[in-house]
Amino acid sequence: MVQRKGVSLSLVDSPEYTNIDKVQSLMQGIFDLGYDKNIDTDVFWQDSALCAETDPDIFFPEKGGSTAPAMSICQQCTVRSECLEYALSHDIRHGIWGGMSDNDRRRASRERRRARQMEA
Repeated sequence: MVQRKGVSLSLVDSPEYTNIDKVQSLMQGIFDLGYDKNIDTDVFWQDSALCAETDPDIFFPEKGGSTAPAMSICQQCTVRSECLEYALSHDIRHGIWGGMSDNDRRRASRERRRARQMEA
């Protein structure tokens, strides 16, 4: 059994691991630079996201490019609200998230701040 940065290769070779799991486990061990890991428990929705099954380039269109393909995928996605909330709470400024462009998300963030100020 070989250890590399806390990853047991015999564990990785177990039959319940898929090839992707093996690669991810090995890469995490190889590229672990010792930085604090901030594990978000709010990202499990990503496993069900339709965008994960789609070409990521459509979610990051060139300036002036069409957002319609990404928006149509978002409209059908079952985790759209979780995706949007993640982008808003993490201040993600690029791409289409939760069916909103970066401009739409900035507007939504401003509206949230105003609403919180009104409540206070």
